[in-house]
Amino acid sequence: MTDADIDGSHIRTLLLTFFFRHMPVLIEKGHLYIAQPPLYKVKRGKKEEYVISEKEMNQTLIGLGLSDSALEVVRSEGKKQKRFVIEEGGLKKLVHALSELEEHIQTIQSAGVSPLKYFASRTEKTGKLPFYYTKLVLAPSADEQAEEKNKKETPSKEQFFRDEKELNKYIKETEKKLKKEISLLPYEDDIEIQALTNGRRPAKEGLTLKYVEFPQNKEIEHLIKEIEKHDLVIAGYFAPSGNNGEAYHLRVQPESEEKKGSQKSVEIGGIHSIRDILKGVRKAGQRGIELQRYKGLGEMNPEQLWETTMDPARRTLLKVNMEDAVKADHIFTILMGEVVEPRRDFIEKHALEVKYLDI
Repeated sequence: MTDADIDGSHIRTLLLTFFFRHMPVLIEKGHLYIAQPPLYKVKRGKKEEYVISEKEMNQTLIGLGLSDSALEVVRSEGKKQKRFVIEEGGLKKLVHALSELEEHIQTIQSAGVSPLKYFASRTEKTGKLPFYYTKLVLAPSADEQAEEKNKKETPSKEQFFRDEKELNKYIKETEKKLKKEISLLPYEDDIEIQALTNGRRPAKEGLTLKYVEFPQNKEIEHLIKEIEKHDLVIAGYFAPSGNNGEAYHLRVQPESEEKKGSQKSVEIGGIHSIRDILKGVRKAGQRGIELQRYKGLGEMNPEQLWETTMDPARRTLLKVNMEDAVKADHIFTILMGEVVEPRRDFIEKHALEVKYLDI
């Protein structure tokens, strides 16, 4: 049992690695379990409930934020302005699509790829998104002059390709142009190779093309179409409000039943893009509730810890299998091993995902 926050997650990885390396029989026989303490306590009036994960908390806030909410979109069309409102069922469908798209955005980001660049590579006419992201890397040379010359001649820019046919065409043309063989290497494999070879990639002449695959590209295309059904311009997903000719105003009814109908709606601020609509709905869901985020088990009193985590009749446990332990050991090797380079690559790749940083 560890804390529910990110520090607890790190400690859990250390413990899993310990059991995997020194007591594997416990895992093989199914005797190792992970407790699930709550990350949040939510209080509405006299009612209290506990939420285990960030994802569950977000869904709770979205459900609350959609109640009595409406989104007004103001679009500039030359000297004129077009206004329309998305409410109730329409807003619920829009937010559901945005929520799913946000999960895909996090996946793209965790692969070390800029979501902004990925969206920018979308074909405007067909709406198709790429399947491959690549970056060409030159193998180090013992000859400094030769290496400097190779760097100048080698295009190291990031590129996107829609399918394998496009990728293979690029590889053949580049090999012919540079007169060097190109070998393909998945990004994750590159980090693992460095971890297992003490930071040294296999010495190999030629070029390495690091790549990331996006099998979710069709699902993202579908979600973009769902968003566009609400007459929104997808160019405004990342763009600051007004830069794409659209402005977004999320308005909610007053919380008090007595004031509903007699008081003007309240606008939720901070919505500067289509992506921000989801954040705005979550912000609306926080009205009228007391939200407590637990940094550690010590912040709960004994009764709360028993009720949420220890009571056999109500607790939630996760059973550990060998696959979980292997993954934990792999992460431990990258982050806690003697080799610096794979750890640095891992940090650079995941830096933008950080939400809570304890210094």
